[in-house]
Amino acid sequence: MIISQKEALLACLVFVAAFFAAVNVTGYQEYLVADRWYYTDFLFIVAPLAVLIVSAILVARYKISGSHAISWILFFVATISWFAADQIYSYDNEYDQFSGLYPSDWLYIAGYLFYFTFALFYLKPRKAKITKNAIVVSIAIATCFVIPSIYFVHNKISADVEVLLNSIYPVLDGMVLVPTIIAIILFFRGQVNFLWISVLIAFVFSVAGDTLYLIESYNDEFRPGSVADMFFVWSYVFFAFGAYSHIRLFGRSPNVDPRQ
Repeated sequence: MIISQKEALLACLVFVAAFFAAVNVTGYQEYLVADRWYYTDFLFIVAPLAVLIVSAILVARYKISGSHAISWILFFVATISWFAADQIYSYDNEYDQFSGLYPSDWLYIAGYLFYFTFALFYLKPRKAKITKNAIVVSIAIATCFVIPSIYFVHNKISADVEVLLNSIYPVLDGMVLVPTIIAIILFFRGQVNFLWISVLIAFVFSVAGDTLYLIESYNDEFRPGSVADMFFVWSYVFFAFGAYSHIRLFGRSPNVDPRQ
């Protein structure tokens, strides 16, 4: 029996949820291999690696010519940044006294900026079809996603520098949500493909994860296996399936425009 893409996506989401539930039941304190390596850390290798593979395939197919080719190169670089950040991130850092950005933070932030540029290049050929109303609606919706984190930081102004820096991530989420939502509007007009639905869902989970992480960090409650981490892995899963759906569209027929 051949499993459909939707069934495979659902199976991956259920597996990730079950994996995190099992880790929390058995105890996050148990190391799998050595210090700083938890069971859930392996999901932060497998999930972004899957996104890397499918985005590399898209880069290879589009080559380096045109806006869409450049956009997929940027997407690939963004994924590399996030993947590298995940690999050097240490949960122990969350409990050290530190007054600045961690090395992984710089990579995470760079990934957001590369992704934002990817979205702009992807939408560039459809610039004439993007209305002012679409831009306003997208900014409004993105702002609504960011408000909970901004409100939390405002009411916890005595938080240490690290927690305040963590508030950068929801703001970055809001920034990248704007072009993503614009693409969704174009999707419902039949001008872009299912990729953007997957990307939007991915960033919704990312926003949820960033917000929950911010709250747990401030309250010193963040632990490996947190629901925040599960949201981040789910985000990678949707990124992977979104890019994969684009690969399938690209190879379906020589008459199908893969840029749609």
